[in-house]
Amino acid sequence: MSLKIYGENDLDIHVVENGWKGNGTKESPFIIESRANIEDKIKIKNITRFLHIKNCDFHSIYLRNCKNIAIENNKIQYLDLFNCSKIIINNNKIFFIEILHSPENIFQNNDLTEFALINLVKFTNTKSQYNSFIKSILFLIIGFSVTSLIFGIPLFTFETDLIAFIVLSVIFITQFLAVIAGILNLIVHTNWYRKVKFLPPNKILNNSELLDLEDFN
Repeated sequence: MSLKIYGENDLDIHVVENGWKGNGTKESPFIIESRANIEDKIKIKNITRFLHIKNCDFHSIYLRNCKNIAIENNKIQYLDLFNCSKIIINNNKIFFIEILHSPENIFQNNDLTEFALINLVKFTNTKSQYNSFIKSILFLIIGFSVTSLIFGIPLFTFETDLIAFIVLSVIFITQFLAVIAGILNLIVHTNWYRKVKFLPPNKILNNSELLDLEDFN
């Protein structure tokens, strides 16, 4: 089970049900604290009101299309930001970080594993996020294209029995559709990058010494 907050209306429901403090403004953000009545996985989407998550121990935090969230004094196995900005991550212990489509965030005073630090530095700006994603998509497109050719050539050039024809057809169609999906994904993310490439990068401030794996056991 995980806590899921999908939109502002959903947030209002959780505030009432869980008795969270605050009213969602900059001066008085909603506060999720000590994880007394939520699960260890939290997924938040499409939130722009102010939210403060602090003093918790999480397996994972997923943020999608969010702004104005502060994450402070937590222990987090996995932190994933997608299409987020103005997120403050301060004074946490973090095992691993994924960042995509997310500029203008602040990471400060965190204890990080080497895995988290590498990704944090690698994806500081939108250009590096975009380049890494494009490389992985191109690799998949090439791989699926080669596979579709491998199964497509015998399908259209050799006589096969019905079962072999069905198997080859299913594999070919699956790989071909994967190539199309990859190309569409490439177009979508390229258009995104054109819109945000001039936004300020993420800031990394005073992150402290690296953690050992034992710190998360």
